[in-house]
Amino acid sequence: MVEGERRDFDGSLKGLALESDVLARLFAGADFGALLPSEFNEVENRRADMVARLSDGGVLHVEIQVDLPPALGWRMVNYRRLIRRHVDGSADLHQGVLYVGDAPARAERLVLEDGQLSYAVPLLDIGALSPDIFLASPRFDDAVLAVLTRAGGRDPSVVLNLAERIMPLEGKARADAVSKLAVTADLRRLSDWILGALPMPIAVDFERNAFFRQAVEYGRVQMLREVVRDSLSARGLGKSPALQDAIEAADEGALKHLMNGAATADSDEALLALLTQSRR
Repeated sequence: MVEGERRDFDGSLKGLALESDVLARLFAGADFGALLPSEFNEVENRRADMVARLSDGGVLHVEIQVDLPPALGWRMVNYRRLIRRHVDGSADLHQGVLYVGDAPARAERLVLEDGQLSYAVPLLDIGALSPDIFLASPRFDDAVLAVLTRAGGRDPSVVLNLAERIMPLEGKARADAVSKLAVTADLRRLSDWILGALPMPIAVDFERNAFFRQAVEYGRVQMLREVVRDSLSARGLGKSPALQDAIEAADEGALKHLMNGAATADSDEALLALLTQSRR
């Protein structure tokens, strides 16, 4: 799955990051104190991923990224300006980027050089961190982030640690913890693996979780899409951009309809007509 196909994980990851003292200490050397305003209304409405007051009185701003676009440096500079104007104009202001993408980050700092402007902030690749720094925390919201590390994602001991934390929980607290595990597992495309590694009582809750079911459905459709592409390619079909776009946008029902009728279709135009027909 390429970055462009990723679903929007922002809301779920922000919720986890907002509760992680480990991340606050990694970025700024202090624990979280209280959240501060993060929505700035100007001509263009901007919302930062996270702005928080630290226990030492400072302010922490973090952006969570699955990729590192060229304009990110300017976005961070703009948020610094907005925070100084709307939140706190004098306290120590710490900024950082939390990178949660699959490929390793190529640098430890995000740097912007523009004439007299020289700007740099820490770039924290969560995948490069040891899972132990998260598992050492007594808080589940810290510990579950170990799944996002490259060393911890497929480590059975990490899954067992998290399961042992979930086991005593009941009601909403248990459901919330399972949902947080489902979010991090899905981002690393580990939902099926983690389901198999969980003890049975937790596995049942995990399998019933709406986010997990959504991940399984998404993966099933993606697999069917690849089968369709491979089948058409073997017959020398599926090369037209219009058909490729239509296959990418098709849901499971439309893809199955295309598979059923593809055997008699002899051109991309005929295949595109099949997909169009399936939407009626």
